[in-house]
Amino acid sequence: MFINILNTLFVIYFFTSNIKHGQCKKSGNVYSAIAHMEPLVEIERRLISLARNYIEKERHELAGLKQFADQVDEAMQLSKDEPIKYLGNPINSYLIIKRFTSGWVDLADRLNDNDEAIQDINDLLTANDMYLPTYEQDMVGATQAIFRLQDTYNITAREISDGKIRGVRPSTHQFSARDCLDIAEGGHYTQKYVRMQEWLQEANRLMQDPMLEHRQGDLELSELYEYMGWGFYLANNMTEALRFTDLLLELDPESDFAIRNKKIYTFYVERNLTSQDEESTYVDRAQLVLDHFVNSSYVKACRNNTPEMRSIVNMSNIKSFYHSSSPRYILKPAKVTQYHDNPEVYLFHDVLHEWESRKFKEIATPRLRPAEVIDQSNDEHITADYRVSKNLFFDTALPEDRNISNYIDGRIEELTGLSMYYAENYQVNNYGLGGQYEFHIDHGPPGTYLDNHRNGNRLATLLFYLSDVEKGGHTVFTKLGLTFYPKRGDAVFWYNLFRNGTGNYETQHASCPVLSGSKWVVNKWIHAHGNEFNRRCTLNQME
Repeated sequence: MFINILNTLFVIYFFTSNIKHGQCKKSGNVYSAIAHMEPLVEIERRLISLARNYIEKERHELAGLKQFADQVDEAMQLSKDEPIKYLGNPINSYLIIKRFTSGWVDLADRLNDNDEAIQDINDLLTANDMYLPTYEQDMVGATQAIFRLQDTYNITAREISDGKIRGVRPSTHQFSARDCLDIAEGGHYTQKYVRMQEWLQEANRLMQDPMLEHRQGDLELSELYEYMGWGFYLANNMTEALRFTDLLLELDPESDFAIRNKKIYTFYVERNLTSQDEESTYVDRAQLVLDHFVNSSYVKACRNNTPEMRSIVNMSNIKSFYHSSSPRYILKPAKVTQYHDNPEVYLFHDVLHEWESRKFKEIATPRLRPAEVIDQSNDEHITADYRVSKNLFFDTALPEDRNISNYIDGRIEELTGLSMYYAENYQVNNYGLGGQYEFHIDHGPPGTYLDNHRNGNRLATLLFYLSDVEKGGHTVFTKLGLTFYPKRGDAVFWYNLFRNGTGNYETQHASCPVLSGSKWVVNKWIHAHGNEFNRRCTLNQME
């Protein structure tokens, strides 16, 4: 078969090259003179060289395709029973997004476009285009999510690469050296230079360990060394920058990049100098930014370093009790825990049934859109990096939305003693890979849209948890020293305003990044109008 392939290639190349170069027709009668047969030896030498190059290229392509297919097969086997649980692992989520942005989409470019199987793949991708991730948003966003999880929870690149993140069930999948380099590139692109350095080191570890050859992917050492040298230059480590540049030149002596940079690095190394170029300070500057973030109250809270509860007026108010003062809860009282008394913060235990949680998710899933926040400068709704999720505001004009809204509203009124007449529609949120919402307040500061809302400001918030979360995704109030972990069926309730109607900024809270799992919540914002006699003013302005 191999000989047949070579024969075919020889014939195709011979005829097409003649046509391409406009040569005259062959005169034939070559056999009759050895002198005219002699050029055939050189032609055949060139042809076999071209044929072998072609065959090697095809073999390399097929090997890459087989590796890709094996990875997909493994993923399908692992995800077939519980796809949501499978995707809840950040490693699995990242890899499936990468496969759809740089694997399946590129498949047709690597094979014959006229192949019927490739056409079927293209047709399937085109038909499902609206569901597919994009590189610009999803691949970049997934890479940013990896960095966010690292920064917030102090996770190393090696933990993620090996699929062994502390506190999370191990992933069967592991990153290749190519995956690590791609993440490092993302760090360079988004100026996360500290993380870029870390992921370059992880890629280098995988490439240098002979026991990990199966995790190298399609990465070549020359490409890695080029990035390593540049990365050390950005860290002002000229000795290491020069070392990796020399290694690159051993593999590729003609590399313009290496030849040019070696002169620069050698100059600094021979004179024992550090560079004064701005670029060579990038890593140090990025470290200062990272240190500032790590020392923030947000990260300390998410790492469970929150101080004990504080600003409590009367410790006797901090208690657990049964709520049975309304008809619905006489026979089966609701379990309630009060966690703070200024502002009042409660946890209602098991107040949402499993089928109700499922119904909220079923209604919301096909209509989820990227979450937005209110720009306090102009009261417009915008997307923001500090809120990473998708959500849906229910529309009570739709029967399905209206039915469950009315059903749950009555329960909230009996639990809280507040009227839902002027409350906002339910907002369902789903947090994906690294999903979060950094510190914010729910009420509107003086002069803002919410402060001047026709139904009054947001008096109180009720937050239902629709799902359990394996790791992360907890709600934190650092000014109060409170942390709530998602538990399906529970609801956190707090007052955003003092009794006199002014905002209580102690209610500042955040949703920590989801490390593993799928976090679903429902918000209900209850406005002041209609509750003037349900939550009366007192003579104490601090209540």
